[in-house]
Amino acid sequence: MTSRITDPARVGTVAACLFAFAALASCGGDSTAPVVGIPAPLNCASTAGGGGGGYAVGSCGTTATNVFQPVQETVVVSGVDSYILALDFPPDLPQSLDEPGVAFLATDKALDDSRKLLGALRGQAYASPNVSATQPPYVALTDFHRSWSFLAPVSDPPAQELTRASYGTWAKFAVPGNPAEGYVGVWYGKRSDPVVPEWPTGADRTYAGYVVGVIGPDGSAGAGLDRLYGFSATLAVSVDGAGSISAGQMGALTISFVPPGQGVPTVESLPIDAIRFVQTGGAPPGALFGSLQGAAGAGVDLRTGEFEARYFGALADPGLEIAGRVRFTTANGLVAVAAFGAKRQ
Repeated sequence: MTSRITDPARVGTVAACLFAFAALASCGGDSTAPVVGIPAPLNCASTAGGGGGGYAVGSCGTTATNVFQPVQETVVVSGVDSYILALDFPPDLPQSLDEPGVAFLATDKALDDSRKLLGALRGQAYASPNVSATQPPYVALTDFHRSWSFLAPVSDPPAQELTRASYGTWAKFAVPGNPAEGYVGVWYGKRSDPVVPEWPTGADRTYAGYVVGVIGPDGSAGAGLDRLYGFSATLAVSVDGAGSISAGQMGALTISFVPPGQGVPTVESLPIDAIRFVQTGGAPPGALFGSLQGAAGAGVDLRTGEFEARYFGALADPGLEIAGRVRFTTANGLVAVAAFGAKRQ
């Protein structure tokens, strides 16, 4: 990727004005005019101590920096429009950020439609407090167990509907009036009981589904994006007769954003090489673990990547669905976390 995608809603407009003002002071005119300096962007507490792992990112919009943060999340799904989200922040972040349990009900369905969209996929979003203006402080949750193309009418059947598993994102922006600093993570878990986590055996199987998450710059010069974006991708997974992943690949990554002067989101593909799943560990009935590797192609290479996944099934039908999460970095300075869900074909 050689160009940077610019979001008009970002504070880059202000930065451009400051740059122009400084340039005028240094080109022509009175040589005795004072030199106007541009203060360095303020650092954010959300990126402190991060980078070592975790399936969440601390995001700092003022410095265009996102780092992995090991925030531990627990999501309990109790039926339609009933969720409880708990967050446990690591010791090097303020413990006041911890959430013992935020409840989301039907009345908390997000009033801001853009919250439902990640890349080219639309799910269901919830917010607390649930107000039309998305100014912090707030906590939010998305679930994509039922999901649609972002262009599909609400009345259309979903592109995917999982019955045993749920997956999506969470967000916490705690600084009042400051949308440039906060935390975004991903989650997956059981949707209904009883759930049998046994690995499927006896025959090769294939699964198809989707990946949803966030991707943004790591603060390095020339990073391929200017801020954090929601993204989606298709997912195909093959499983052998012992229940291990024999092959898996994410399709093209697609981000969503609102163009200048428009209120309707649009989508754009990221030129990143295909991302493959390579299982390296796990044993039934526990989680599967592995690495993400870039397939050959003309796009940007993957630098590092990991995934974890579990099976969600029934007594008479183990391995009906698979869900999990990923994190990765790219050679052009991007970091990403995402969750996924797929159904046996």
